[in-house]
Amino acid sequence: MSKGDTQFILIFIQQMARYLIQRYCDKYKNMTLETLNYKGLTFCVNKELDYIELIVDKENFDNKEKYIYSMSYMLELLLHKLPSYLIINKLNSSFEIQKEMFNFTRNNIFQPLKSSGIKRFIFLVKEDEYNLRYKRIGDFEPDAIAFTSKENIEKWIAINN
Repeated sequence: MSKGDTQFILIFIQQMARYLIQRYCDKYKNMTLETLNYKGLTFCVNKELDYIELIVDKENFDNKEKYIYSMSYMLELLLHKLPSYLIINKLNSSFEIQKEMFNFTRNNIFQPLKSSGIKRFIFLVKEDEYNLRYKRIGDFEPDAIAFTSKENIEKWIAINN
């Protein structure tokens, strides 16, 4: 491949990225979010982008027992609503699941959700948490991805939906 071909391809990719971002901005700038409270958990529902966002808070996620109950309630709601994407918003929480809970989460939460049609589990985390724990989450859970901004998540969903 010549240098001219490479430059043409790079320019094409840049123009396509600009087009997709502009399309996202035009299509989704006026979208509405519905807030939903279910069994003490707070969710945001975006019908245009077909996601449900779980807001992780200290009240529902500060120990193993509360984690199990909260994740079970989340599973119950999601199996009823059937979104394409689940966003787990950890911006206001420092809760981390214990290693012994990974298999529980993978087998009893993620697997039934994948089987019901969830395409991706998207984590919204603080920058430092992203660098420490979430940068390589896809290596451990192929259907998971992490971001540090909601805007970037929505752009990613709009492009990949």
